[in-house]
Amino acid sequence: MFEDAEDLAGFFDPDDGFAVMAIYRDGGTGVGVSVAIVPSRPDETVSIFGQDTSSRRNRFLIKKADVANMKSGDTLEIGGDVLTVQGVPSLDGTGKILSVDAHL
Repeated sequence: MFEDAEDLAGFFDPDDGFAVMAIYRDGGTGVGVSVAIVPSRPDETVSIFGQDTSSRRNRFLIKKADVANMKSGDTLEIGGDVLTVQGVPSLDGTGKILSVDAHL
């Protein structure tokens, strides 16, 4: 996906890339650290017994180096909204990017 560190940095650049800035909090508490994240999926609409409903979940891509031990219950604050990490983040094939599901 990325040929070198410069490509990765460009993708996660909030000024020139696809990223937005968020505050990451381990365990959902504390001051937190600023990280660049890339939204990769909006809320999904799913059908359950013929009724459409929103999954109210979002998926984000985050550099593993920025949040090495991210886990369920950690939080991301984006534009004043606090989203809670759900499940275990998955690592991509390069070992550099985490795919994280989170919900309000």
